[in-house]
Amino acid sequence: MIKKISLYAFVLFAFLTLPNTKVVIAVEQISAPLACFERACIHNESDNGGTINTFAATQRQFVPKDEPNLNPDIVFNLINAYRAKIGLPAFEKDDNLCAIAKSREPELVGEIFDGKGIHSGFRARNLPYWATENMKYGPDENDVFTWWLSSPIHHKAIVSNDKFSCGACKGHICIQLFTNYIPK
Repeated sequence: MIKKISLYAFVLFAFLTLPNTKVVIAVEQISAPLACFERACIHNESDNGGTINTFAATQRQFVPKDEPNLNPDIVFNLINAYRAKIGLPAFEKDDNLCAIAKSREPELVGEIFDGKGIHSGFRARNLPYWATENMKYGPDENDVFTWWLSSPIHHKAIVSNDKFSCGACKGHICIQLFTNYIPK
């Protein structure tokens, strides 16, 4: 069963609620993947010379070409500018949190593109305090930031009461960590 649609929200809904459904979205040629979720990614595929994006449960191998790292400081500054705009205090960088973020860099490609599970490396650290991680693959820092703002769970981290935040980027994959170091 194939449906052509234009709303990504419906794509996710259809995939999660309609068994044995393959959702195909006709689009212009762009880089893959568009978005990844716990169980699947939206990927580019070639279809008789055209490019389509397919949302499917099967993980496809995709290794991003050598891309220059996005700048996590730009993402951090965008987040703090947004917080200032809505009357919240700026996050502070913390050396320990920055070291954790930096240590996540080698894991990011595998978590998004090789089916190892989004945030699996972060969860595996079993930190002794509560912390949140945002993750996104995007073409630039502004795309990463604006996508997080449009996602309720990612937005919640950005406007949280946490005091500390730090991020890292590997190619076009960025993470941002948030914590108050409150013990679990």
